[in-house]
Amino acid sequence: IALGVNDIYNFRYEVGAVTDFDKQTSQRLKPTVMAYYTSIVARYKEISPDAKFFFVTIPNNKPADFEEETLLFNRSLYELAAMFDNAYVIDLYQYGPAYDEKFRKHYYMYGHMTPSGYIFTAQLIDSYIDYYVRRYPQDFKTIGLVNSGIPFLPLKE
Repeated sequence: IALGVNDIYNFRYEVGAVTDFDKQTSQRLKPTVMAYYTSIVARYKEISPDAKFFFVTIPNNKPADFEEETLLFNRSLYELAAMFDNAYVIDLYQYGPAYDEKFRKHYYMYGHMTPSGYIFTAQLIDSYIDYYVRRYPQDFKTIGLVNSGIPFLPLKE
């Protein structure tokens, strides 16, 4: 799930915190980006409790017009991942390239990424997911059974 950029940068919504959503009552307590984000994930967890979630941070944009909001949002994604099981953070800010002038020269046109920019970013995300699958193979052992209706039985080693 890669949300938040337009909300924070273009519409100037408050980032807020995961605590702006009450998981017990499924109520948004404040109209913040994180309240809406958390409510979306909570709803998906109701639909598919065993699904895996990958939360994508906002990349390291240079120059950083919204650095404070970006860092708050990115930290909040780690809190969101801790709040739900089967959730992981793809931290493009810390482990991806800076989306600086050189990056924009190669991968942006008219304020948006080009197809090659999106392919590059997709490959980064793919590589990061592969890292998690290899690092935590037990977490993905039964991924083929999610939403299949087949119960997860204890697997014999």
